Formats: sequence, structure tokens, C-alpha cells
Amino acid sequence: MASYSKRGGRYQIRWRDPDGTNRAYTCPDHKTTLKILRQVEEASALGEPWVSPREAQQPSLIELCDAYIAEGRRLRAAGTAEQRRIAIANFLQFVGASATQWRGLEEMTKARLSGFYDHMVAVRKCSDVYAGEQTRKIEAWWRWLADTDEWAKLVPRPKRIELPATLPTPAAVAPTWEEMDKAVEAAEGALYRRLLMLLRYTGLRRSQALKLRWEDFDLDAAMLTIRPALGKTRQERAGRRIPISKHLVAEMAGWGVREDLIVPLKRVQHDIVQDIWRRSGARPAIWQEREEDGRRVLGHPTHAFRKGIESGLLALGGNVLAVEYLIGHQLPGTMGSYTDPEFALPLEETVALIPKVGAPAKVKQLRQL
Repeated sequence: MASYSKRGGRYQIRWRDPDGTNRAYTCPDHKTTLKILRQVEEASALGEPWVSPREAQQPSLIELCDAYIAEGRRLRAAGTAEQRRIAIANFLQFVGASATQWRGLEEMTKARLSGFYDHMVAVRKCSDVYAGEQTRKIEAWWRWLADTDEWAKLVPRPKRIELPATLPTPAAVAPTWEEMDKAVEAAEGALYRRLLMLLRYTGLRRSQALKLRWEDFDLDAAMLTIRPALGKTRQERAGRRIPISKHLVAEMAGWGVREDLIVPLKRVQHDIVQDIWRRSGARPAIWQEREEDGRRVLGHPTHAFRKGIESGLLALGGNVLAVEYLIGHQLPGTMGSYTDPEFALPLEETVALIPKVGAPAKVKQLRQL
């Protein structure tokens, strides 16, 4: 049997669920109290526990995660959306493994986020930098929930949490032209050799190279169109055209039927690329996980080509902004917004510096902006 009492201007209903659990619910006024009291008694008559309006509206954690991931895929670049998904997956693993299981949106607290950070460092053995990045992504998801029409009333607006200070990330070790060339030659299989050749001549991201189609290339004009869908930065998502090396054009001329994807690989296996680097005799610090100043530094076997062409072109005297634009970095200020880099930067002269695979690099100084 349910009963209620008035305390301090508010009404509190007390009752016992069919399983014997004592329950209480506070109402703001007498009218709401009578309404809830009737619902509680009806549920008890049926032998069922009463579910509060707040509990009835409470979405599942999976539902909230899926909505955020779907929104990311709709509005963000594919790589950014995938990073969101990975962060959410790590958070779900943390919640499932924690001693106090997820009870609802009231657990979206600063303590929960701090606990996630500690979990990534202590249990997952991630670097403090990566753990911080993952935690900020979960914080962004929390903030997104607080801004939605559907869940804003159920989610407290987050306050930015303070994370431990992180040490600067150790600089990546970039391969030389010679080391990249040896890796290309060590590749077994036409598709992996083709992929590494594209990375070595363009400095594109691996995900971009895998999505390039033959129609993106104009071999007669030695030009490549990077479709907006392949962009990562805001400027890249506007789409861009870049010149490509005549040496790459000569290579691609012998790549057979010009249809569909240039490199029809569903995914790149890092262990295969690592084995290519190993057989090439390149320095392990370029592609292999290593320890530096007591910190773990992950190896990026395909991203190493991106570092290599950037440092290689700058060492040959390439124009700094031209190099940044060619590999897809965000240009500073209004460059790229009000000015077309295709005409404002010495792109063709910079690309002409890229040596042929197997040939020594020739130093040539270009004008700097």
C-alpha cells in the first residue's frame, strides 16, 4: 500500500515493490502526487514495479553511443568519425569493466571521465597523450548529448575536466629517400608495391590512397584531384588539385586496366608493411614501436612515407607552404580560403624535386614565401 506525506513544501510517496524493495518518490505538488500515487497502486495491483517518468525516458548507453557515431559519420570526415567510434568503444569497455556498472545518465560526471583517463593509462597501457585525446572525445560526446533536443533535459551540462600535464610527444623519425625506395622495392605483391609507390610520391594519408580511383588522375596533365570526401582538414574537404611527379605518371602507365580503385585493398595490414620495412633494412625507429625517455612511441609503418616526403622535400629546398599543401596539412591564416594555392604556390616546382625511385636526390633551392 502506498502513502504520501508533505515535507518542506514537497510531497514524498513511499511504497514497497512486489519484490519487497522499499521505494520513495518526491513530487513538486499535490496534483502530481495523486497522479503518481495512482500509477504506483495500479502497478502494484498487477504485481509489477512502478517505473518513474525519468526512468522511462532513460535511453540505453548503446543508443546514446550509436546516435553520436551516426552523427559523426554524417558530418565528419571518415577518419575523424572512425576516431570517434574507437573512443566510444574504449569507453564502453571501461564502463563494462568498472566495479560500479552504468546506471544511467546521472553517471556522466567528471569523476567518470577522470576514471576513464586513468583506465586508459593504467589498464590499457596507453600513453598520457593518447589517453587524454580519448578522454576529450568522450567529453565532446557528453557535451553533444547536453546540446541535443532529445536528451538535453536528462544530461547535466559538462564542465571541462583537468587532465594531468603531458610531456611533449617525441618527434617521429622520418625515413630518407633511399630508405623509402628500398621499402618500395622490398614490397611483395603488386598491390602493396602500388600503395607504397603512391605514398612515396604523394605523401597522402593511407586512407586517402586506398580510396583513389583512376578517374581522379589526369595522367596527360600530371594532375591528381583529391575529392572533398577524402579530405580530413576543413581546407581539404573543399577538394583540391595537385600536380604529381612525372616519375609517378611513368609508373602508373604500366599498372594495367584503368578502372575503379587504384589500390583495391580492403585494409592494409600493418604487420605486412612492418615486414617490408624490416626486409628493406631501414632503421627500426622509423616504423617500429620504441621506447623514448621512458615513454612508449607507437610505430606507423605507412605514415612514415608521409613524414619522409615532407622532410625530404624540405631538405631539398622545397617551399614550405607548397609542401604542406601537397600532403594535405592545414595552411595558416586565410591561405586556402581567399587564395587558390594552386596558383599562389610553386606546386609544380616542388613536385619536380621528388626524385625517381632508386635515383639520388638532387638539391635545388626554391623561393620561399
